Amino acid sequence: MGLMAELQSGKESSERLPVLEGICKYAREHVLLVGKPGSGKSTALQHLLWEEARNASVIPVLVELRSWLLETASVIQLIQKIFQRNRLRLNEDKIEDLLFDGKLLLLFDGLNELPSDESRRLVAEFRSDFPQTPMIFTTRDLGVGGDLGIKKQLSMQPLTSEQMRAFIRAYLPKQGEEMLRQLGDRLQELGETPLILKMLCDVFNRVKQIPNSRGGLFRYFDREFDQLKGQVAVTEKLRQWKPELLQHLAFTMMQGEKPRDLRLIISRTEAEYVLEEFLKDRVDSPGEKAKYWLQDLLKHYLIQTVDEKHIQFHHQLFQEYYAAEYLLRLLPSLSDDELKHNYLNLLKWTEPLALILALLDNEALAVKVVQLALDVDLMLGARLAGEVKREFQKKTVDLILEKKLHKELEIELLGSTRSKLTIAYLNIFLKHEDLDVCKSAVIALGNIGDKSAVNPLINALKHEDLSVRMCAADAFGQIRDEAAVNPLIDVLKHEDSDVRSFAADALGQIGDEAAVNSLIDALKDKDLSVRMCAADALGKIGDKAAVNPLIDALKHEDLYVCSSAVIALGKIGDKAAVNPLIDALEHKDLSVRIFAAIALGKIGGEAAVNPLINALKDKDLSVCKDAVYALGEIGEESAVNPLVDALKDENSWDCIFAAIALGKIGKEAAVNLLINALKDEDLDVRMYAVETLGEIGGEAAVNPLIDALKNEDSNVRSSAAISLGKIATDSNLSQLWNMLLNKNYREYGFVQDIISQIQERYKFYNYEIFRSPLVFDSNKIDLVNSQSSITHNYYPIFRTSECRIKYYINTYWH
Repeated sequence: MGLMAELQSGKESSERLPVLEGICKYAREHVLLVGKPGSGKSTALQHLLWEEARNASVIPVLVELRSWLLETASVIQLIQKIFQRNRLRLNEDKIEDLLFDGKLLLLFDGLNELPSDESRRLVAEFRSDFPQTPMIFTTRDLGVGGDLGIKKQLSMQPLTSEQMRAFIRAYLPKQGEEMLRQLGDRLQELGETPLILKMLCDVFNRVKQIPNSRGGLFRYFDREFDQLKGQVAVTEKLRQWKPELLQHLAFTMMQGEKPRDLRLIISRTEAEYVLEEFLKDRVDSPGEKAKYWLQDLLKHYLIQTVDEKHIQFHHQLFQEYYAAEYLLRLLPSLSDDELKHNYLNLLKWTEPLALILALLDNEALAVKVVQLALDVDLMLGARLAGEVKREFQKKTVDLILEKKLHKELEIELLGSTRSKLTIAYLNIFLKHEDLDVCKSAVIALGNIGDKSAVNPLINALKHEDLSVRMCAADAFGQIRDEAAVNPLIDVLKHEDSDVRSFAADALGQIGDEAAVNSLIDALKDKDLSVRMCAADALGKIGDKAAVNPLIDALKHEDLYVCSSAVIALGKIGDKAAVNPLIDALEHKDLSVRIFAAIALGKIGGEAAVNPLINALKDKDLSVCKDAVYALGEIGEESAVNPLVDALKDENSWDCIFAAIALGKIGKEAAVNLLINALKDEDLDVRMYAVETLGEIGGEAAVNPLIDALKNEDSNVRSSAAISLGKIATDSNLSQLWNMLLNKNYREYGFVQDIISQIQERYKFYNYEIFRSPLVFDSNKIDLVNSQSSITHNYYPIFRTSECRIKYYINTYWH
């Protein structure tokens, strides 16, 4: 499909490149691949595994982190098991030798699937112990499981409309056009990841119709699975029981050791026990049937063996779907407090709840769930308001309007619904006299991501206010629809240079290669900002066809063209540009030297360290600052000693720059200096210090950074928000929500980002609800009628090492 990823690295925006190329490019530095479930992360690692095995330059090892068990003591032990499964008998010492020698390429799949804080700590420790070993990690999102401090992060990009159409036509050559006709404008909504798109094609090929929602797609897929796979040789009795067995198993696995956690792997023995308890008083010989039926489920349906003792669902999405179907049956019997405390407040249940609401036919119950979700967390409630059936969405959207929040927050919540019903309402605010309200409406339209927002956003690109135009360009990045490319290319010829600039920026956000030639032409625009935006856009698109023309442009007599070329080369990230960029550090023009330092931070590697250390002595402070940033990005240990020496320099500027660089490399010696630098009179020093504290600052930096959210400069506020998102704790949630709800607070967007990151990291939404006593109504436990021996509050965990079942109630919440 030509899957693409986008590199997020540092203060400059990103480069876009093919997934395999990206993870190979940055593996030596350690890279994290982030993406939605089903976006192709695991598939990319499997492809890389085979490619590297053929090359035989290193030994590739695919480590599925979901296979981490309670008894797993170390990462090396996990690697040893993989070698054993492949008939290679290596002891831990030999594996350590291979690691120290850099002979292994480690592909860690599913950082978010690690089962505990202890397992995450051990993986982080392993990564720091073996920095010379190339490692690639994948994760579902950056909150759950964290990012281990990995600086190079690639984000899987959603499939474009054209990629989806091409796949459908190739996969269903006879029926593809009819499928596309039925999909209409719902293609992006239903099929933006490869897994979901393939399921959609399989279902359409069978039933000749398009499901109404993703929940409906999974339900069709489950019901038609026998036919999709070919007639499955199982008994009719098992075929009848199959949905409930899988639902019950999935629901059980959603309960982890702690309420926030789920399990992606379960022991085969426990699974047999769970199914036996479920089948008691329903079938004859429940123990025997549980054993044989589990075997058939493993052979023919959507669960599989991990090893001789453990099993899992084929994909976490299937586990979430079957758990959602179970919870859907349980929903009418839950009290409001149970639903809020045990489900809505826990992040692990957000995706299943979204699937449930798309399947729920009871309007009153659907509206009630959304109302309770809004009580737990406004952003959660808004998300779920857009997941209910379309005919219910007016009522759920009205629930948001009835909150009577300040307009910016109300509009952001409406955008979070992604409901098309809100588009007309949001369009009204594009001409609002309050620019903050206008910008909020533009951002919300981008979040909804529907192509019907293209024309309003084109008009917003021409708004008289610069910040509104900037928001419109960003909004196109959310929509990413090819329908916007040609209109935006036309806007590159607009008489207003600001409008041309933001059109170029929007084309970079969309990332379509059809815009490359027009953007190369825009490098010659008479206006500096247009040239800069065109260079930035070319870097985001990352087309290598632009590299040689850009290297030639480094010699252009127009200094602005030269600067723009330096920026674009840094973003494209091709090693062929390293030597020309090192030469550019000596350029007579200040801006060229600055941008060359930044670019080398992205792609320079060890070859750039000495030139950048020399650049710390540049007569212009701006060059020094960006050389510092670049050294931090490269992160080479060879830079540490010269920088530690610089901490003792009598020149305060040299001392501060050294502290920031050391902070970016991850050296704690710089923390106090950085906290003091928050009060520096120089704006850039404050901004860099704020950003760097997020990398290494810890708890001591939280309150100073919260104070920095009130700084008069928006760049400092933005950097403080990014840093707080990394280091703030769950106990800060209430304080941050109070800031968000204050209509006079000018940077509510920053605060919302911090809140979201804390919630993802701690895996719940509402601090007070999470810390309140467990909701447990023993009168509601009816094992037979609820068709469950494992309720939502009370469940068994089977310890295979003890050969017994241990029942317990989750009375702790840490």
